[in-house]
Amino acid sequence: MLSFKLLSMALILGASALVFSMHGQGGGVFYTPVQVFFGVDFHLAAARSQLFIVLTALSSTIIFGRAGRIDWPMAIVLEMAAGTGGFLGGLYAYRFSPELLMVFLGSVVLLAAVSMFKNYGGNGREVASDAAPWRWHRELGGQRYVVNLLAGLPLWFVIGVMSGLTGTAGGFLKIPLMVLLFGMSIEIAFGCASFMVMLTAASGFAGHIAASSLDWSSTLIPAVLVAVGAQIGPRITLRSDPRVLQRRFAYVLCVLAAVIFYRNWSS
Repeated sequence: MLSFKLLSMALILGASALVFSMHGQGGGVFYTPVQVFFGVDFHLAAARSQLFIVLTALSSTIIFGRAGRIDWPMAIVLEMAAGTGGFLGGLYAYRFSPELLMVFLGSVVLLAAVSMFKNYGGNGREVASDAAPWRWHRELGGQRYVVNLLAGLPLWFVIGVMSGLTGTAGGFLKIPLMVLLFGMSIEIAFGCASFMVMLTAASGFAGHIAASSLDWSSTLIPAVLVAVGAQIGPRITLRSDPRVLQRRFAYVLCVLAAVIFYRNWSS
């Protein structure tokens, strides 16, 4: 029987998917704390969060991909590192206490909020012109940028580990890195992030499933509403100013970080 508590949680998660999918995010920074707030065990919440991220990012990927906003080769190469880290993080997440992981998650969310307040205009500038083998020169939609694999691969692995541990997918960190480190435009970064977080979350979810079971009876309804919300968000983004959406998103992350810290310290 569908309880009011489960329905309320599912509606909030669905609305969250709408908001996060606007920015190429998986929504894990919100899915896990919301479930914990409704009394779900942290480790179960983190595992289900990875599934919700996959659904959110898959919907976003389809829409952004059709709009030509995803650099597929670049995203696949970087996600090979993030996926490995995501599986390891999900596999070993149960060795850490929920309190420690909540503090870690809150700190990462706060860091992401601060980074999102920066003015990522996204000019698609080429940040380097040398022919070093680790500098991958890319072009998409008339915009040129350079992917520094020497820095990108280790960073994406670390983000993957963090994602698996906390039930997130690290999109809130990948977007600033793609813009600042690679010189990528914010529009393409949003599209690439949606595809990236889907792969990272899938790896993290596999790690969680390998370590424990999942309560599917209470997962199906939230999963459906998350998928529906994620179909709406990217369509709004394609008709909106990314700078406005980004600043609003930064405020949401600030509030979320405060809620995470308050709940952890008051429990």
